[in-house]
Amino acid sequence: ICVYLICIIQFFGLRYNPLAQIPTQKDLEAGRAFINTMAQLPGNILVASHGYLPSLAGKRCYAHQMAIADVVRGKNCPTKTKLIYETKRAIRERRFDAIILDATIVGPSWFVESIKRYYTRQRPIFGSRNVFWSVTGLKTRPQFIYVPKRNDTD
Repeated sequence: ICVYLICIIQFFGLRYNPLAQIPTQKDLEAGRAFINTMAQLPGNILVASHGYLPSLAGKRCYAHQMAIADVVRGKNCPTKTKLIYETKRAIRERRFDAIILDATIVGPSWFVESIKRYYTRQRPIFGSRNVFWSVTGLKTRPQFIYVPKRNDTD
């Protein structure tokens, strides 16, 4: 009886309301506005931590920032070297007409320095601090649009 009682207590401790996982109407509206913003941006867009979102705006998708980080954290090998080189080159050549990041620029120093050197923060995406946050896991959302600088000294 004691074991059953403990299991029942644990079961009730684990219960949750699955409706809490549904985004609010304001989140839905903010998400649609964000997709519309991306659709209106010209050219290629890198959304570093939410690589699937550009596809919703009819844009090309690129590797997720964490997938790149996993390769970069690995052993030194030709693949790692080439990935870093190609990513830095794409940023240097300003192949992205916009880069959308979650917060201030974070990541490996080569990534941070490349974006700081060749892109400038244009504007925040959302007008409210309370919309479009993930409802499970780490609280995250796209936050800032970076655009290419005209030259290296901008």
